[in-house]
Amino acid sequence: MYCEFYGFQEKPFSVTPNPRFLFLSKHHREAFAHLLYGIDNHAGFIELTGEVGTGKTTILRTLLEQMDDGSHRTALIFNPCLSALELLRSVNREFDLPSEGLGTAELLETLNQFLLNENSRGRTVVLAIDEAQHLEPQVLEQIRLISNLETDTDKLIQIVLAGQPELKRLLERPDLRQLAQRMTVRYHLLPLDREDTAAYIHHRILVAGGAANVVFSPAAVRAIFHYAQGSPRIINIACDRALLVAYTEETRNVSGRIARRAIGELTGPDRRPVRFTKGWAAAAVTGIIVGGVAILAMVLAFRPSLRSSRNKPATAAIHQQAKQTTARPAPQPVAHKQLPAPEKAVQSPPAAIPAATSPATVPPQGLKPAVKPVAKPAVPTPSLPPPQPRTMKSAGPPTIPAASTKPAALPSLLAKLPEGPEPAFNAVARLWNAPAANGKEKPHSLEELARKSGLSLATFNGKTGFLQRMNTPAILEWKVPGGGTRYVAVTGITKDRITTVPALPGSGPLTRKELEKQWSGRGYLLWKNHQDIPVDLSPGSADVAAIRLQILLTGAGFFSSEPSGLFDEATRKALADYQKARGLKADGRPGAQTLLLLYRDGGRFPTPQLGANGSGGKKR
Repeated sequence: MYCEFYGFQEKPFSVTPNPRFLFLSKHHREAFAHLLYGIDNHAGFIELTGEVGTGKTTILRTLLEQMDDGSHRTALIFNPCLSALELLRSVNREFDLPSEGLGTAELLETLNQFLLNENSRGRTVVLAIDEAQHLEPQVLEQIRLISNLETDTDKLIQIVLAGQPELKRLLERPDLRQLAQRMTVRYHLLPLDREDTAAYIHHRILVAGGAANVVFSPAAVRAIFHYAQGSPRIINIACDRALLVAYTEETRNVSGRIARRAIGELTGPDRRPVRFTKGWAAAAVTGIIVGGVAILAMVLAFRPSLRSSRNKPATAAIHQQAKQTTARPAPQPVAHKQLPAPEKAVQSPPAAIPAATSPATVPPQGLKPAVKPVAKPAVPTPSLPPPQPRTMKSAGPPTIPAASTKPAALPSLLAKLPEGPEPAFNAVARLWNAPAANGKEKPHSLEELARKSGLSLATFNGKTGFLQRMNTPAILEWKVPGGGTRYVAVTGITKDRITTVPALPGSGPLTRKELEKQWSGRGYLLWKNHQDIPVDLSPGSADVAAIRLQILLTGAGFFSSEPSGLFDEATRKALADYQKARGLKADGRPGAQTLLLLYRDGGRFPTPQLGANGSGGKKR
């Protein structure tokens, strides 16, 4: 009704959970950090609780939407009022597995085979169940049995249970103690404070497109905060009604008076505070006293022997709100091997804006920062071993018998190669399990090929030492006589030899000396930004990308604080230390090369390599 009046593209305060409107308060950032940590470290079970309307469903949906399809398979169950068999069928159905007409044993066997296949592909399977406080004990026991599907070293499925505080009390039942003991990561989501409430209102107006036309005064924010008590859902309801009231008054400024009127309409006349005048109050007190004396006289007349008795005050049970608990040890320090400095600083070309920089996760330009730096919580974190990097088996060409190519003949051999970058690109793309370029289409640039295959592209200038330090397949650019350009992929490297695709006609692997003498040093790195962390993420940022960066640094052994989601000085220093240890430019910013290596060192993401530590082998 009022969207056109205010210039909104959509209603800013809908109560339907929408990841695009996600606002990360300090509590929401901490919740994200716990969920991501548990999933990335294969904790098995994760518990998220919070009062009604605090944003649990929005967090779950945003989390699952931002999981990379290449490294995760996800499912969300939001109607848990099912029997154990119905829930198991729902899980299989969400993962596109056969479900109808199968019994429990067949369903579990089908699910187990699916989990094993996904694990062999390097994918993490995540099952999230919302409103889990409604689950029956026998259904929770079935979920525990699903979690038993595991290998000798790893959990095959990560299960997130989200619900109201009743979920925690449900898990305290003696017959569910086995499941409760498996909850290695727990977090209780608290409501917004007043400062976050103001930022939340401004953020949603900004995302909806009406920031220049709508103003909520401090008095209006104060009234809404006191009414909603920090619940995002109730804030949405109050703000929506306040905008409607302001619309009827043909004003775009929501004052304290308008906010109070809106709240009064929501609460109804029966719940509005009663205002007493002095005269009315005196008359009321007099009437109460007279009436009380009359009643007492009547009672004594009928019961002269009435004895006085004392009322024993009832003792109300006080339930203290459960605090989030986790148990993670401080990461083990790594021995930082001193690596030679890179020949030249490498700059990544502008890339497509990743999903993590959408308005759902990062406040748009010009938005006043909504949060202050978050102090390190006095809470232990999950007792889990540091994640081991997982690398992909190379699908490179078969080994070619060693042969030497005379440097003088190399330019002429390069001139015989195809002019387009497709053969070299496809050789590297296959190692990343990315779609290859279609040879029937017209030649494309490397930038276009990478974009179509879902890969990122970074340019560099260096020598063979840089290739060995990065230990990642690369594409080299060569200039040949006559002004032409050729592209060769480096798919393997040893102490003396370098394997290329396409192979040079009549030649085996190049020697490092031959390569350095003829190659200009310009090349390209293809890589996957698995978690959409912006390469230009800057200190001071407060969003999901910062949480993910901190978790990667923790896995690499360079960040020992609790992930807060705030790119603070401690995060910048940890990143600079990591870059220095890896022989990169220590600028404290997550560029393309830094993220490529961090995904390998600090995460569980499949990453192709030229060889184990540059020695020519391939490890998993």
